[in-house]
Amino acid sequence: MSSDLLQRKLTAVMYTDVAGYSRLTGSDEEGTHRRVMELLDYASHQISNSGGKVLRYAGDAILAEYSSTVAAVKSAITIQSELFNRNLALNLDGSTRRA
Repeated sequence: MSSDLLQRKLTAVMYTDVAGYSRLTGSDEEGTHRRVMELLDYASHQISNSGGKVLRYAGDAILAEYSSTVAAVKSAITIQSELFNRNLALNLDGSTRRA
């Protein structure tokens, strides 16, 4: 096979997963499911808006592809920052803090 026929593609892959999902579901199934779905929606929009493509969902996880490693890292940082801010309002068991 001639090297002229080979097609090469640089791809950055991002895999996101909710840490402690089973534990959180055990303590608040409905609340955890609602929050995870909201976060997956946010992450999916962020991935698309930053030039990525969601390849697959698997429960509490997303597999995404980017043609740019810089875009993948920036997207991951944006998603992590948003998750950090949302989690500030939660107790360690996943329930919402009261003011």
